Amino acid sequence: MNNKATISPQQVTLLFLSFITSSAIVFIPNPVIQAAHNGAWLSMLLSGLCGMLMLALVLYLYRQHPSIVFVQYFRDMFGAWFTVLVIVPFLLSLFMMTANITQGLGLFLTSSMMVETPMYIFHAFTLVAAALTVRAGIEVMARMFGLLIFIVIVTVAFVLLFAIPDYDPGALLPQFNDGWKPIAYGTYLTYGWPYSEIFLFTSIFCFVRTDTKKKWTKPLYGALVFHMLVFSIVIACTIMTFGKSAAERKYSLYEVARVIEITGIFERIESIVGITLIAGSYMKISICLFVLNLTASRLFNLKDDRLLIYPITVAILFLSVTMFPTESEAFECWTVVWPFIAICFSVPLLLALTGTVVRNIRRRGQASRKH
Repeated sequence: MNNKATISPQQVTLLFLSFITSSAIVFIPNPVIQAAHNGAWLSMLLSGLCGMLMLALVLYLYRQHPSIVFVQYFRDMFGAWFTVLVIVPFLLSLFMMTANITQGLGLFLTSSMMVETPMYIFHAFTLVAAALTVRAGIEVMARMFGLLIFIVIVTVAFVLLFAIPDYDPGALLPQFNDGWKPIAYGTYLTYGWPYSEIFLFTSIFCFVRTDTKKKWTKPLYGALVFHMLVFSIVIACTIMTFGKSAAERKYSLYEVARVIEITGIFERIESIVGITLIAGSYMKISICLFVLNLTASRLFNLKDDRLLIYPITVAILFLSVTMFPTESEAFECWTVVWPFIAICFSVPLLLALTGTVVRNIRRRGQASRKH
């Protein structure tokens, strides 16, 4: 990766939207509906507000340290040994996260579309493509993902529009039938995935061109609000389509697409959603792999940022095909264990915020004494 590589404000907004939307548009609705029932759409909105706070904190750190990645200014504040102590668990979590996304894609394809194909085939092709993309650099990723996320959004809109005849608005009622606890659990679930993962952009915002006069923070909040609305609509449409059985549909958007049938015009369009999921998973895996490789390279002060890309990719491949023996264990990890692990991403963020605030206070005190 070229240290001088930069991306435009528009590109970082699309990259951000690609990361938080991508594969989650198919995976997230089902576990949220299971947790919060008819109030799942409200859980999505509440967790989105927490995501806005996370984005605000990440942007604050960027403004304080605009030209370097997270691990570098963390080491400047806390020293090398404490940085290793904090960042290595984060790297392991990110390693697991990338393997989880890869396995989620493999499980979807082997259970819904190509049931006789070995899962490792999908994992290998996806990870190789992601590794080559990361090696090409952040500029290539930003240009490519802008087109791919547009295709994903258009596909989602297409599916939801043509499924209108199957909607039953009455299925959304009653609301708050079981109180606030299910909605709170759904909020915890959706904050853990994908909103807490916004932390990864502490290592991406530094690539935005600093010579631009355009304000690019507001579009990021706009992308986050757009994401919240799209997810809430997808959840509501899934409930209106399947009613009480919506919680039993593992891949909600894919299942909604399966009910669409206009004889002679549109039939079996769920394959389009499958392609969308492949594209979305590829984008998120690429971004995770980029941050994982960049953080590890800067943590160990490697001169060549590309050196670890392929070893990390191979290790993720082996982990993704061996980490869960059954599909039920994988879903249990994603809905129970992983949200807690993802929320722990806030620990290094809060430490960096504390260190930055303390350093700024000390500098102001020293400046006042000189005057």
